[in-house]
Amino acid sequence: TSPPPPPHHHHITTTTATRSRRTSVRRGGVSMEADFYADLGVSRSADESDLKRAFRKMAKTCHPDVNDTEEGKVQWAKISRAYEVLSDPQQKQRYDTFGEAGVTSAAGSPSGGGAGQQVDLS
Repeated sequence: TSPPPPPHHHHITTTTATRSRRTSVRRGGVSMEADFYADLGVSRSADESDLKRAFRKMAKTCHPDVNDTEEGKVQWAKISRAYEVLSDPQQKQRYDTFGEAGVTSAAGSPSGGGAGQQVDLS
């Protein structure tokens, strides 16, 4: 007969499962959840001026007035949505806590933002 499992075997499994669940919530797991910080090319510690600077820099290459390709439209939608969320302190806090799910229901369509964004491209 085989020896009985170690006495703490169940506890170890529970701890591992809990840890991986926390990780997937924090990082969005393997889903295609947007990373608004990566979309803007800034770190999670970026302040308001860093966000604005990054958004303006990227807007110069993908704003519809400058780039009317399909890729440009997709990129513009991504950075507009990212800036819309991260530049609003309440939405940023919800995003930092819950990921994209924390801001999608409050803001409507996840990629619909940015259509009316006024950007100084100079």
